[in-house]
Order: sequence, then C-alpha cells, then structure tokens
Amino acid sequence: MSGCRDKKYENMLHAYEMGMLSDSEREELELHLMNCEYCFQKVQQLEQAAALLRDDPDIKSSLTEDIPVPAFESRPERKRKFWPALVPF
Repeated sequence: MSGCRDKKYENMLHAYEMGMLSDSEREELELHLMNCEYCFQKVQQLEQAAALLRDDPDIKSSLTEDIPVPAFESRPERKRKFWPALVPF
C-alpha cells in the first residue's frame, strides 16, 4: 500500500507517539490502526526507532553531554521562629 487513504490519521501518528492526543483522538486513531495496514506499519517503525534511541548507550551519553545542567547555589537555612500557640490544644 502506498499510503493512508485518510491523511488526517497519517498526520496524527507523531502526536500519538509523543502522547499529545486527547483520549478521544487516541481512541479514534487506534481504531483506525486496526483497519489501516499502512498506518499500523508506520507506528511499528516509530516504536522500533524509539526503542533504538532508548537502548543505545552512545545516544544516551551524547544526549546527556549536550544538556546543560544549571548550577544552583545553596542558600543558608533559615531558622524557624517559634510562635506560641494562642489556642491551647
């Protein structure tokens, strides 16, 4: 098959992968995936690519090297003031 007959669903695939669809849109797309071989194969390819990215140690290390981590200065702890309770317990 050369493509999906309904481009609306084909355009929703990346939002589906990122978890950006509403519950009703996700349900509608998943029902479509049961009937459209093209879109189903695209989702499988997206899952395979995500698994490769998730499991590859070289990719993990390069991603963590490129992300700047802000340095936070520690503040001195403030002493809590003790205020006596006005209402006895």
